[in-house]
Amino acid sequence: MDNRNPNGGTVQEHPYDWNAKLVRYFLHNSRLVWVIIAAIVIGGIFALMNFQRQGFPQVAPKIVLVQTIFPGATAEEMERQVTGVVEAAVKDVKGLKETSSTSANSFSNVIVMLDESVSLDTAVQDVQSKIQAVQASLPSDAEAPKVQTFSTSGPSFIFGITHESQDLDTIRKSADTVVQDLSDVAGVKSVALGAEAPERIVISFDPAKMAQAGVTLDVLQLALQGANVNFPAGTLDLDNQTQSVVTIGAYAKLEDISNLFVGVNQKTRQPIRVQDIAEVKRGYEEDQQIDRFGYIDNGELVGRPGVLVNIEVTSDADVIKTKAAVDEHLEEMRADGKLDGVTVAELSNVARDTENQIGEIVNGAVGTTKNLYLLGGIQLLFIAMLLFVNWRAAVVAALAIPLSVLFTFMALAVTGTELNTIVLFSMILVLGLIVDPAIIMVESIQRYHDLKYGAKDAVLESGRRYGASLFMAVLASMIVFMPFGVVSGIFGEMIKYIPLTVIPALIASYIIPIAILPMLSKWIMRMRMPKQGAQEMSAEDQGLWRAARWFMSVSRNLLTKKWKQIATVVGALVLVSASVSIMGTGKVQVVQFSKADDNPYVSVDARFKHGLTFADRSAVGEQIEQLLIEEKGVAKFFYYQQSADGLFIFAELKDILERDDTQKSKEIVTRLKAGTMDIANIDDVIVGELGVGPPEEDYQIQVQLNDNDPVVLEKAATEVGNHLRSLEHITRVDDGFTGKGESEVRVVLDRTKVQLAGLSSFEIGQQLKAVIGETTVTKYAGEGGSADVILKNGALPGNVDAIRSLPLTSRTGQTVRVSDVATVEQTTAVGAIQRFDGLRFVSVRARIDDSKNLVTVQQKFNEYLTDDKLASLGIDSRDSRGEFDEIAKSFTQLGMALAAAIILVYIFLVLQFKSFTQPLVMLVTVPLSLTGVFPALLLTGSDLGFLELLGVTILVGIVVSVGIFLMDYANQLVKERGYTAKEAITQAVGVRFRPIVLTKLVVIGGQDTWCRQPHGELVSEQHI
Repeated sequence: MDNRNPNGGTVQEHPYDWNAKLVRYFLHNSRLVWVIIAAIVIGGIFALMNFQRQGFPQVAPKIVLVQTIFPGATAEEMERQVTGVVEAAVKDVKGLKETSSTSANSFSNVIVMLDESVSLDTAVQDVQSKIQAVQASLPSDAEAPKVQTFSTSGPSFIFGITHESQDLDTIRKSADTVVQDLSDVAGVKSVALGAEAPERIVISFDPAKMAQAGVTLDVLQLALQGANVNFPAGTLDLDNQTQSVVTIGAYAKLEDISNLFVGVNQKTRQPIRVQDIAEVKRGYEEDQQIDRFGYIDNGELVGRPGVLVNIEVTSDADVIKTKAAVDEHLEEMRADGKLDGVTVAELSNVARDTENQIGEIVNGAVGTTKNLYLLGGIQLLFIAMLLFVNWRAAVVAALAIPLSVLFTFMALAVTGTELNTIVLFSMILVLGLIVDPAIIMVESIQRYHDLKYGAKDAVLESGRRYGASLFMAVLASMIVFMPFGVVSGIFGEMIKYIPLTVIPALIASYIIPIAILPMLSKWIMRMRMPKQGAQEMSAEDQGLWRAARWFMSVSRNLLTKKWKQIATVVGALVLVSASVSIMGTGKVQVVQFSKADDNPYVSVDARFKHGLTFADRSAVGEQIEQLLIEEKGVAKFFYYQQSADGLFIFAELKDILERDDTQKSKEIVTRLKAGTMDIANIDDVIVGELGVGPPEEDYQIQVQLNDNDPVVLEKAATEVGNHLRSLEHITRVDDGFTGKGESEVRVVLDRTKVQLAGLSSFEIGQQLKAVIGETTVTKYAGEGGSADVILKNGALPGNVDAIRSLPLTSRTGQTVRVSDVATVEQTTAVGAIQRFDGLRFVSVRARIDDSKNLVTVQQKFNEYLTDDKLASLGIDSRDSRGEFDEIAKSFTQLGMALAAAIILVYIFLVLQFKSFTQPLVMLVTVPLSLTGVFPALLLTGSDLGFLELLGVTILVGIVVSVGIFLMDYANQLVKERGYTAKEAITQAVGVRFRPIVLTKLVVIGGQDTWCRQPHGELVSEQHI
């Protein structure tokens, strides 16, 4: 084949174009190219086969929680005796950023927030050591503080365990068996019950029977402790051996406790045993937890009592393989009879979501025939090149996608990056980015073939023409994504996987067209005969589409008249202004994550009316459960979070293809909202969809008022809350005080009467605690396994009068009633006390009727709560912590990252083009491209969130790349052929038209394939 250009001689190469030299080098070293291809294929496949596939990336925020339980203590006591001590202890922790705390009835939470530069493990050790140093200063009845950390990822798998008997004790025993057996499965880090309920032995005493028998609590407790002892008596030399002598008296079976002798009836002289005055029962702790979940049984959704089992995999384990191992182990347990009568229902499965996302990558690359036929990126690229170029060019170009993907897999393996949710999401995005350079190179080679260049010269001319611009375009796209790796905080830790994935893919998109495709093109592609009439055109115009020549004509016409250029610029500015102004209408809302038309999960967050019993709370849960069961689109549900204040039920919907239009998530949410409104004892309920991104805030507008004076705080919070209630679009306001008080019974001691009765305040408190609370008296270690022995009142006081009538025993044995030494009254106490850096605060929160009104309402509220207003309220300071503020913070960081990227791109282009104006012209096209973004969001009813901003980032890379190829080619025509600037621009538009169209068709088609996948989500959110 002729390797000369049509004008004779050899192709001239720019002396400084090292990209063209690389093309020449690889073209002349085909064996090296085959080695590179083999390395990419083998290395990529090996990496893919050995990837540890994970769910959502495990990001541990720099936060440490210190939690302390002090049963029976009020919020004020917790603040004074526990929270204050802990806060003082951690104030000198290295890297401390700020602290916040909550003191409530019986518990204290102190959150230690650290600087990003601090090692979390080191900080945890520091906190633990400082807590241990002050533990002696905490109340003796308080439990030891627990130091914990957080993670953005939850359990990898959640199973629900139930039994055909529906007996909760039997279910819990079955769950314990599952936990013990699954703990040894390879890849499993931990297996834990969703709600820990340790088995224990409860001795419920009857105060009336004890009084009749003359047995006091002290006597009963001492008897229970004293009888449960194995006592070493010493050693003796017996039979020429030194032997230990031990008295064996510890409880060996439950009957030993029931039959324990605790006294003698003074009238009958009969022995009194524990069973005569108390009931002894072994079982699980009554933790006031609603243990229920729902699953499909014989084709119907049913709700059953049960226990949740949470399984977390190790950081280096493959989540899909681990799930298979867990399933296999469960089958072995069933075969061994360990699960007879037991149902193990899968409620949450990260492995399934990960498999779906991998499937979406495969489908995006090669298409899918499941349910409906969708073309993949490789097919679309092949068809586009086949229709508009030829089949040989189509074959060469289509190889770019699998080679680029395999190269990316290999790079991820080298950097030790696991195949997690964000990486998979980024891989889907990459499919649209990696085709651009391949199409440009292959289309150019074919074009020079059509201009009668020989096979070798067509490749070299393409390398000379486009090698430098290809390098600049790829590098510019890399620069655009680099700032995503330096965003701080938890958000930054998650999105850092995007550049870690995209940048290797972009490197591959440069290497493959430079090193591999030229050699393949030389062997596969052929010269085509010019069409009739082609000789009438210039050499550069031959083979151009009619549309390309039309665009050349339009460009030439626009560049001839100054007024036409001005009119074009003005028209462009009008389009940009009109597009951007859409954001000011409020019809496109700024959110963290926009929601899809249909989401895979829904949730019900119900807040109870104050003071409900456990039975009342359970009744509310079962009514919500029934509403879910009636929804044919619900596949499973479980109680995820619950407390005395409310419960949160998480429900997964069936596959979208199994639901009709009436069972879309929005319709289900609407019906659930209506149904829950009729349930008694619900104070507030939030029913929502869960899809991409974190769950929405319960209250979108929040302000934190800081002041140590509780009176000032309450007055200010109430006034601010009332103002919020007066605003339009506000549906509910929580001012932190109204309806937040905790009912409390106060026993106010009369010091004189207490002393005359021979008692002390401490003794009265201890006796009341023994009657009202419960005490761990000893540890049972006999038949059936170990368990705590708990002593509690089996006939608790039912009203205030009963408390007044409780007997108290003095040191001299005298008995008095509580009413003899104290006044008993019911009152309302502070429900919870919150502090930030030691300063008390209260959050005033508001919910709006529609997210589209968020910005409007927030602006009106900001106009009200000025610094002058704060001063008039007497408030020390305030902090905004609502959804609007979080959105603003996230978008500010991302916006700054994008702005920094554009500046870096500009600097890079200035250095490459040796011009300040040409790169500026290229970047001007970025806002022009937005003329399609905002109208598209408006027409599709979408919001502007993180994913949309990520799309804009990709758009910046694409637009800049197009500008680079146009400008670089035009510059070559000016320098080498003496074209005027206008002629060069016109010619560049025509020559570059076909590859631009082909590239964008494949990108649009590939993204459309991904968007119309019938299963899964764009990003699998970890709600659990």
